[in-house]
Amino acid sequence: MLILLIRELGIAYFNNLSTFGALSDKAINELLHNGQILQLEQGEVLCQYGMEVTGFTIVLKGNVAFYKHFSGHDVLTKIY
Repeated sequence: MLILLIRELGIAYFNNLSTFGALSDKAINELLHNGQILQLEQGEVLCQYGMEVTGFTIVLKGNVAFYKHFSGHDVLTKIY
């Protein structure tokens, strides 16, 4: 999946992301090779509100909706 991602987007794509912009190509490759790359479909849950945070998430393509549970309902609070 990593090789396909790099071929599809190209390393220049990552240089233009605010999260990676100041990093060298070598550092970006290191993060991509040692990180976890997920492809989620609409409606899939990345993590539940209140779970312990053990890292960070970068959205490479698309967007992610953030919901908070309030009064028995999930309420949309942000879209990244």
